[in-house]
Amino acid sequence: MWSSAYTQPPSATLFLKEQVQYLSSSDMKGRRAGSKEAHKVAIFLSKKLEDNHIKPLNNSYLQSFQFKDIADTIKDANMAVGQNITGYINNKRSRTIVIGAHYDHLGTGAHINSRSTIDHPIHHGADDNASGVAAALLLGKKLAENGLRESFNFIIAFFSAEEIGLLGSKAWLKHYSSQTTIAAMINLDMIGRMHDQGLEVFGVGSSPDWNYVTEKLTAKFQVTIDNSGIGPSDHASFYLDSIPAIHLFTGQHEDYHKATDIEAKINYAGMNTLTELLYASLAIIPEDLKFAFSATKNARKRERPSLKVTMGIMPSYTSNSEGLKIDAVIEGKAADQAQLLKKDIIIAIDNQQVKDIYDYMEVLSLYNQGDTAKVQILRKHKTKTLTIHFK
Repeated sequence: MWSSAYTQPPSATLFLKEQVQYLSSSDMKGRRAGSKEAHKVAIFLSKKLEDNHIKPLNNSYLQSFQFKDIADTIKDANMAVGQNITGYINNKRSRTIVIGAHYDHLGTGAHINSRSTIDHPIHHGADDNASGVAAALLLGKKLAENGLRESFNFIIAFFSAEEIGLLGSKAWLKHYSSQTTIAAMINLDMIGRMHDQGLEVFGVGSSPDWNYVTEKLTAKFQVTIDNSGIGPSDHASFYLDSIPAIHLFTGQHEDYHKATDIEAKINYAGMNTLTELLYASLAIIPEDLKFAFSATKNARKRERPSLKVTMGIMPSYTSNSEGLKIDAVIEGKAADQAQLLKKDIIIAIDNQQVKDIYDYMEVLSLYNQGDTAKVQILRKHKTKTLTIHFK
């Protein structure tokens, strides 16, 4: 058994915390792709791989690529240089599993993807995605130092320029996909805000063999499965290259793409448990697991309607509740003024049923600024109706 060959070090949670603290510190100024701070992080991660006995795939951990930095507006684009970092755990097997995470974030100032309301913020990006980077490092450390020869080789990859279109992972595949036979990819992106044991796994439909991993996760977490291989993170680049890929995610929150995504809000116990379960799966993964690729239907393909109003909530993507569960209510917005709360479940708006995010968007598209609506919610298993005013 894997546990007899490797004992969980008491410092695993501390290891995760140290990485997140460094990556999301104010000194790193948000790790914007192409910045001097992002280069510092690339050198830091290369050294971490070396210190933890993970060698480069070829002669260097670093792979540089050019990209257009969209800067603060879509019209203002400049050429920049990003760097991917790659480590290799060679078990002398014929196939390799990639464990990946993007290390870039939004930097400082008025990035077009920023949701911050303050001038020139540092987007710390503790959850997005220092959390995934730290977990990938810990997984690599475990797999490199456990004394076992698993059934697959492993690549630990850190991508840049994810925030502006998955550019780093696309460049990585062009450079590395011919150098080793990639069986599958596991993407860790925003795994630091575990609450209510909620975990979402995207891309499970890309191979029937992902059940091997998800069965281990469902034993501990409340797992929501999304079969689609297409999504807004680096697993999509691999899926589009016909490589089975999943994305692990612990949920949306009010600090997403804001300066308030800070290290103090990270749930390290949840991160550590998730990392340990993944390690337990990978350390004993059977050699005959084929990871046959399956094309998927995009479960989120319903056309997004145009909205003239918003409520000011962050919906939950990990809830199994019928209705739209609220992960966060934005202060001062319409939902806040109507006294909607985090964990409320919206089940109807003006008697129009809301079963999921798509129903919610379609119903919301019917309203204009100045309109009023009755919102029916479930709060602690009791039905309540609130009045919301769209400004």
